[in-house]
Amino acid sequence: MEEFYPKNHQEFLEWFHREEDCWEYLYKIRWPEGFVCLICNHGKGWHVRRNLMGCASCHHETSVTSSTIFHKSRKPLILWFNVIWQFVSQKTGSSAINLKEAMGFGSYETTWSWLHKLRRAMIRPGRDRLNGVVEVDETVIGGVHPGKRGRGAYGKTLVVVATECLGKKCGRVRFRCIPEATTQNLLSFISDFIAPGSKIITDGWAGYNDVEKAGYKHEIHVIKGSGRQAHDLLPHIHLVDSLVKRWINGTHQGNIDPYHLPFYLDEFAFRFNRRLSSHRGKLFFRLIQQSLMTSPHPYKKLIKIKSTKKYEKNLLSQLIKDLNTSNKQVWALKKIKDIDPIIEECVRNLYKVRPIKYIKITGDGIIASNQIEGSRDKIPITKPFHSTAIGIRLIYDHQFKTLEFYEINSPIKGWGEEMVKAALNSLPLNWRPTVIMDWSEGFWDKIKEQYNHLNWLNF
Repeated sequence: MEEFYPKNHQEFLEWFHREEDCWEYLYKIRWPEGFVCLICNHGKGWHVRRNLMGCASCHHETSVTSSTIFHKSRKPLILWFNVIWQFVSQKTGSSAINLKEAMGFGSYETTWSWLHKLRRAMIRPGRDRLNGVVEVDETVIGGVHPGKRGRGAYGKTLVVVATECLGKKCGRVRFRCIPEATTQNLLSFISDFIAPGSKIITDGWAGYNDVEKAGYKHEIHVIKGSGRQAHDLLPHIHLVDSLVKRWINGTHQGNIDPYHLPFYLDEFAFRFNRRLSSHRGKLFFRLIQQSLMTSPHPYKKLIKIKSTKKYEKNLLSQLIKDLNTSNKQVWALKKIKDIDPIIEECVRNLYKVRPIKYIKITGDGIIASNQIEGSRDKIPITKPFHSTAIGIRLIYDHQFKTLEFYEINSPIKGWGEEMVKAALNSLPLNWRPTVIMDWSEGFWDKIKEQYNHLNWLNF
């Protein structure tokens, strides 16, 4: 399709000084080969009245703005065009408050909804995947909260980022908000946004272990023990990370709801990937084009869907709902209202260990076993040297980021190792596992050798 657009603001004013000019521009972009009916796909029609086309076959009347973000808008198109030009011409974008003052909108809600409609049009369906050399890493976006930092930080949003490496320069970028940095989430992101055969560079996080099996070349830059900082080993991704956070904290004053964060990241990617365009008008053309392919998003719909916050769900209630069956039970002390994502992932991993039937979440950790004791306060049995119990007790210290293997017992060879691996596979790299009492004969030496990327705390 031929790209035609004003190259600067003066040309923009010359092109669009009447409402009819805007309608004609939309018509040329939506139907470059002539009118096509939205109902029967018939290619012939005629103007039945102002801005309406009638199909020669089914007689359905269609507007050029029908089923687009402009659908049923009461504002003139010339105002939409001015807002879009203002939106794309500023490299850092516009906040709803600034745009309201600049364009004279009567309410903040109207300006806010217009910007969110445009953000939903910024991602082109079927866009090309990244290729070549690509760095991938995760970052945490959100305000200052107490508790742990990095992967699994509570009250913040985990975002996985990918950027093409063009020598020392950055190419295109991709973002996705994920609930946790598991292998499934990370590989899904990589397969969706990066072409097979590309060379992917990551840190030593275990979630990337299967990248090569998925059909990619994998280069691991382990930060620990290298004597170098993360921004030295993954320079492109950390540059993008710093730019997106500076943009959020600058243009939007850090005031972004976690639910809407993916759409703000879409806006950043749209701008960043087109930062070298010779004319701002090309961004204007591209956004108009994609707006005509994006379904309507009324203000009421934007507000209603906000009530189901995908990334702020109660992990404990969801965990119990997912895992409790007639054969296995998961429960927590009554005083516990929610749990850290590290605990949640460990419980899910232990649940997969076949003999484990009972998992109790305590104030400081997890107790799991194939047997329980006590008629009132049910406690999974983890006592060492028990003749039949297969169980483990874990104690987490979030302040000092340590995981203590307090008790472990397995009269059957192999299950002890499976339980320990279930706990270690959910542990972030900045946590330190430790064993206080070791009655085994070389068991922990073998485990430490397998998980030597973790910083073991020895006593």
